[in-house]
Amino acid sequence: PLANLAHHPSFAGSKPEPSNAAERLLQEGEAGLKSGDLESALRAFREAKNAEGSNPSIVAAAEQGEEKVSQALERDGVKLTAVPRLNCGMEKLTQLKISPQEGYMLTRVNGSYDIKSLLKMNPAPKVDTQLLFWRLKKSGHVAL
Repeated sequence: PLANLAHHPSFAGSKPEPSNAAERLLQEGEAGLKSGDLESALRAFREAKNAEGSNPSIVAAAEQGEEKVSQALERDGVKLTAVPRLNCGMEKLTQLKISPQEGYMLTRVNGSYDIKSLLKMNPAPKVDTQLLFWRLKKSGHVAL
């Protein structure tokens, strides 16, 4: 009868079980946070969310992981109130091997806009822009 359907494995009334792949990706993200590899951490959290987008607990854990990456970037000096300044002239910047996104943001850096203002000029998520400035800071192209 119908009462037995609730116990059938294909019945769509229960939460999906997290996949091993998504759980492993969440663990990789946490490991990246601990080791300071913030780019890998963010990538792992996003892959976990993509792998199990229908599982609310995986999505929530991945979003919490992304927020932890953002907090780690802030602790490392990439605060939304920081005002980036170029460390080299435009001549040198045109010769650098940088991504199109980095180049776009570098053309917006003029010493008067803080990162929060620059976020409004960039369609990327907040943590991606923070990560971009973190990379530029680490490579010595900007000071914050």
